[in-house]
Amino acid sequence: MSNFVNEVIDLSNKTSYRLHEMINRKNSSGIIFPKYSDGEVRISEHRISEQEARFAFFSEVERLGKYKVSVETPTIKKYKFGTNPRHDQGGRSAEIDMSLYKANEEKNPILNIEFKAHNPEIKAIEKDLLKLIIEPGDGLFFHLLKSSDSGTFRNKSGTKKGIFDKYIASLNKICGNEYIISDKLFKDSKKIIFFVCCLGYKEVNNKISECFTLSKTIYLKKSENKSNIDQEVILKNIFTEPDEIQRIKCCKDGI
Repeated sequence: MSNFVNEVIDLSNKTSYRLHEMINRKNSSGIIFPKYSDGEVRISEHRISEQEARFAFFSEVERLGKYKVSVETPTIKKYKFGTNPRHDQGGRSAEIDMSLYKANEEKNPILNIEFKAHNPEIKAIEKDLLKLIIEPGDGLFFHLLKSSDSGTFRNKSGTKKGIFDKYIASLNKICGNEYIISDKLFKDSKKIIFFVCCLGYKEVNNKISECFTLSKTIYLKKSENKSNIDQEVILKNIFTEPDEIQRIKCCKDGI
């Protein structure tokens, strides 16, 4: 794993700790998770979305003081996001949630970032991964979960796909036999970092259960030999185990 990947994961972990403090109301100032209302008054349940993750991540990047940042960055390539999301020169420019640049560079980002929350439709994941793969620079897919259960990551029942199942299906569709994919770093490869922050928030009694983060980095590059590659099998093996799991220490009294 490269030093840059380690730095991105460290930023993501610090973001997760900040989000954990927010859900535990440990931050005395700054951004908070707002609460829903029943039409009259605020109720106890927090609204958790990708917007809070985006602001928290920006705060950590700003604190690091090493990179310039742009938000809603226009893409260089053009896309069509209908029933079949794809790179298409007849399409339109899209936007990246956030991009990081080296201090002396404002033209080409070193990292593009997309934020997602909960378990969205597969097309929403596919659209974001497509941009991260096609656009210049490495990619970070930061995924915020309110809570998790046995089917959140891999769902073998087939009734509803877990988020890893959706990652695999999206990557398989986007990459096909056009890319070589590995979980090992190789020369001139593009890095896509998957980072999941699970807050372990439970609506019952507003208690915090297990809070954790996990990450998985894949490396890919264009394939010169477009033979039949069973990418799905490769991807299932890659996403069998995360590269790293970190437990976030919980507040004893919950929220």
